[in-house]
Amino acid sequence: TQFFINNWGAAPWTGLDNYRIAVDFDAPIGEALLHSFFVTCVFTFFSVGFAWLLGTTAAILLQESFRGRGILRAVFLVPYALPVYAAVITWAFMFQRDNGLINHVLHEQLGIIGEPSFWLIGDNSIYTLIIVS
Repeated sequence: TQFFINNWGAAPWTGLDNYRIAVDFDAPIGEALLHSFFVTCVFTFFSVGFAWLLGTTAAILLQESFRGRGILRAVFLVPYALPVYAAVITWAFMFQRDNGLINHVLHEQLGIIGEPSFWLIGDNSIYTLIIVS
């Protein structure tokens, strides 16, 4: 109920009863769960199948040497490279010493560190790598 959502500590313990209700495929909740599972499987099959078919076909066709092959290879690789590139640029901006978000929050707003740190070089780079990964 809405009372228990606001005060979840007072909610009665149900144990595994919710799972028993969910996997009762004769009940509406179980039917909806089974339908969701089926839709997810169909989507995965066609999505992965189409991506595999397109990628394999492109790889086979781009093996032969022809005019414009380099451009076509770049066109296929750009969608894979752009999100990673954007993430790297974003993290690099966040970890800048003088105007990065991390130093701004830790030094100027919270006062946790005495002076802005070099996060991308030196001993702190391992911590930066762990945080980003």
